[in-house]
Amino acid sequence: MNARISSSEPIKVVGFPVEQPGKVLFDPTSDKTREISSYAETVIAAKESHLEKSLKNKWGRYNPFNGDDTVQIGHDVVNMLFVGFTLAKLAKPSLAHIPAIMTASAVCGYVGGTYNILVGAVIGKNAIQALHDKKYKQGLRFLIMAVALFAIGAFMILSTAAAHTTVGAFIVSHPWILPILMVLLMLPLMQEVGSKVNTIWMKKDPFSILQLDKVEELLLKNEKKWANQILQQWKGTQLNYDEIDSAQKLRDRVEQMQEEVGPHGAIAAFKLFQAVVTEDNEKAKTSLAELKKRARQWKISIYARLIQQILYAGSLGVSLAPLQAASLIENIIILSGMGIPASLDIFSPFLRNGALVVPRVNDDELTEAETKAKEVSSNVLAS
Repeated sequence: MNARISSSEPIKVVGFPVEQPGKVLFDPTSDKTREISSYAETVIAAKESHLEKSLKNKWGRYNPFNGDDTVQIGHDVVNMLFVGFTLAKLAKPSLAHIPAIMTASAVCGYVGGTYNILVGAVIGKNAIQALHDKKYKQGLRFLIMAVALFAIGAFMILSTAAAHTTVGAFIVSHPWILPILMVLLMLPLMQEVGSKVNTIWMKKDPFSILQLDKVEELLLKNEKKWANQILQQWKGTQLNYDEIDSAQKLRDRVEQMQEEVGPHGAIAAFKLFQAVVTEDNEKAKTSLAELKKRARQWKISIYARLIQQILYAGSLGVSLAPLQAASLIENIIILSGMGIPASLDIFSPFLRNGALVVPRVNDDELTEAETKAKEVSSNVLAS
């Protein structure tokens, strides 16, 4: 009688694990796992180094001429003062004839207009960096924002000089121009934020699909093969163990995640990934806590930016409405909307509308990661 092999059982060859459909092929002692851990350690260290340099680059961030933070925060403050003075004059017209108010309002108009143009230049620079790093969607969004900011800056300068120019007089007599420019500024952000809000509601955002609550449950139980169970959950995500077989692929996934959720979220996610791959339960718990914190911060920033866009869109609707107090209400709404990016610019530079860009992990750093991984494998074989 011929022996029959059941088709329901995988054929096993000594020394070669057999991949079953839908299963992550994970062996914590394999060369691949050691190499992935080494890749992750080197790439994460390089990304953290770039992040630290971006934060510590005080001249690049705070120099009075074109520092990213100086320009963006100064732009927020002067814009709010400009709209605030406009609002005060609308609420009490007699204020418009007080010399001190007239001077302060004019200064805010000219300085605010200049700041908007400078912010446009800074975001334009970030657009070039993003395009250089092949982040085309982010680069295009930054370019549209830069053009809108140039237009808003010109609007503020010309409206302040209304008494001296025909164009300025036209702008002052048509209050809907500023809301339209604000909405133009928000258009690329509306698409980005709207898409992200939708993924959050559908629980398909980069954090939700990692099923962090289930991961926490498995870490707390600490049962045998807990790491394999977590990796099974991450199939089809950026942390898909099966699809990472080189330092470049891991780097590209870190960069993709950074574009979606910011550098802190991306670093935290891949620190958790490394801890799971190496079956370090305690390190995984610590990394998970950090990742959950970054996920909360990211979601708060997304909802804050959504509210900002709703307010700006609402200001356009009010400006077009046949209301006697339309201009007053419009400026109240715009002023409220401006407070949101101001807080993000100060406290969340990597999650704001014109986010501070962290450079891509470069090819030299990838070569270092590959070399270290080979050394790790060689040392294991030698021992």
